[in-house]
Amino acid sequence: MKRLKNLCLLLSLLMACTTTMVHAEDDFADMDLDALMNVEVSSVTKGKGMKLSDAPGAITVISEEDIRRTGHQSIPELLRLVPGLHVGRMDANNWAISARGFNTQYNKYMLVMMDGRSIYTPLFSGVFWDTQDTVMEDIKSIEVIRGPGGTLWGANAVNGVINITTKDAKDTQGLLFSSSVGTEDLTNTSVRYGGKINDNSHFRVYGKFQMFDDLQNASGADNDDEYKRVQTGFRVDTQTDSNHLTVQGDWNYADMDTITTYTSSGPNNGTNVFRGGNLLARLTHEFSDDSNIQFQFYFDHVFREDEALNDNEANSLDFDMQHSFVPTEGHNLIWGLNYHWRRDTIVPFPDVNSFDFIPRAKTDNTVSAFIQDSMTVVPEKLFFTIGTKIEHNDYTGVEIQPSTRLSWRVKDGQTFWGAISRAVRTPSRLETGLAMFGTVFGNPGLEATNVMAYEAGYRISLNKHLSLDMATYFNKYENLSAVNFGQANDENAEAYGFEASATWQVAENLKIIGNYTFQDVEAHGGQSASQEGTTPRNHFNVRAYYDLNDQFEVNTALYWYDNVPGQNTSSYFRYDLGMTWKPKDNLELSVWGQNLTDDQHPEYGTAVEVETGVYGKITMTF
Repeated sequence: MKRLKNLCLLLSLLMACTTTMVHAEDDFADMDLDALMNVEVSSVTKGKGMKLSDAPGAITVISEEDIRRTGHQSIPELLRLVPGLHVGRMDANNWAISARGFNTQYNKYMLVMMDGRSIYTPLFSGVFWDTQDTVMEDIKSIEVIRGPGGTLWGANAVNGVINITTKDAKDTQGLLFSSSVGTEDLTNTSVRYGGKINDNSHFRVYGKFQMFDDLQNASGADNDDEYKRVQTGFRVDTQTDSNHLTVQGDWNYADMDTITTYTSSGPNNGTNVFRGGNLLARLTHEFSDDSNIQFQFYFDHVFREDEALNDNEANSLDFDMQHSFVPTEGHNLIWGLNYHWRRDTIVPFPDVNSFDFIPRAKTDNTVSAFIQDSMTVVPEKLFFTIGTKIEHNDYTGVEIQPSTRLSWRVKDGQTFWGAISRAVRTPSRLETGLAMFGTVFGNPGLEATNVMAYEAGYRISLNKHLSLDMATYFNKYENLSAVNFGQANDENAEAYGFEASATWQVAENLKIIGNYTFQDVEAHGGQSASQEGTTPRNHFNVRAYYDLNDQFEVNTALYWYDNVPGQNTSSYFRYDLGMTWKPKDNLELSVWGQNLTDDQHPEYGTAVEVETGVYGKITMTF
């Protein structure tokens, strides 16, 4: 019944918006396929960018067009667009996100970066997605690498890297107001103002408030997990002929209703409070067109009051330098140094004596150096990349993460690539220092999890209207962590799969994008079942961007996920439908229906179910 009401509301809004539709007459496509394949990416080179068509890795770029035309209002939801990436919503504020298997709430094997700042936490090994946010209109792109990225990005980039980049301040000038109201995403309001300091310097400031409704359980009762968050921040960019200085910072506050908090008198409802902030400065100096050096510093503060567990406060400092240059014709060399310091303090609540960390306060230091050479073997045809990172951490000592990559431009519009690489994941505080009921369960002697990955891919533009991107891989893992803490991490596994995506410019005003993923994990060891069946073997999505005329857009997407046996989650479809009306250049009105295939369904696990939702949105710029 609820789904029927939401569908009726959506249809009535769509009908109201479409009363003045006319047939398409002009070219409204934001980007043709040639431009798409020539998008410059940097996540696989970390220095001088290269064309997406030549990138020697499985990489997907979520563009500004994708962000605007898919109706997703958070970064985790946007990641549904990426082949090879499994996104499962666990409750109103938590997602399980993983590439190529091994999905959990805090995925251990993917590194996530935002404007050069790591948001991966070594406490649980993963990302607190509930506090990762920004103004969606200010995101420039999200580059997602499936496969190891340890050579450039360091430990914990085992199965992939998510690299979120926001726009330069000069590209966000003027006033932006964006606000939505809905049945599930209750409200999402952003205000951003950008201005000019002088001819070389620009700034922006922003504020954002978001509120998510409770999800429901299988019986239809509220899950008591309503979630509210506020974030504010700034960015200043100063650009001269040879220098680019960026200074930016963010502060966030969130509170979340919880189903249960465990005390000496039993379970009861409560509220978790999260807050934090960061400050980053980055200076890039261009020596020439072929040489530059970059210095970056950031400070990050996180405080999480989890009423079911503890208070957790963490502070991090990071210093990074990298230098890119051309030592001789046909070579592009990049090398760098990094030092990362982190101290966290974990204090359990007095009534929660079952969950503790030893020691409660701990300081970790990580020092690393990397070098990578991208070589042109045959001009305009064959490119070879080799590099390694050497890193020392306080858990497992020295770790080496090498890689080799080959890119062969068979002919214009066709590229074959292959890669062999090694990456590691360092143990977390949870795995090494967990204590329960006064007994230490963590094992401080754990070794680093490591993977040897073998990858190959092929990109082809069949014509100016249709392109395909395919990748396959075989990963061999050693020293996987068991579920029972305190055991040696002596489990092994193999993972293999295939990923494909296609972009079809059907007409000037119609673009269809689809992708398909197959993946499987076979584990060996006493608790191998804990490593298998945590992601669907098959999933796909198809989305369409259709311009009715220069004012009206219809955007739609269909997602299908196979069952997840390790979580007892059944297969399901998700269908989204939205319409956007732009009566003026500076005014945009849209209405979206999401999860329209059924009233509610679980996405990861069986305790919480995602419901059908409808929202309307207005965006104005001045």
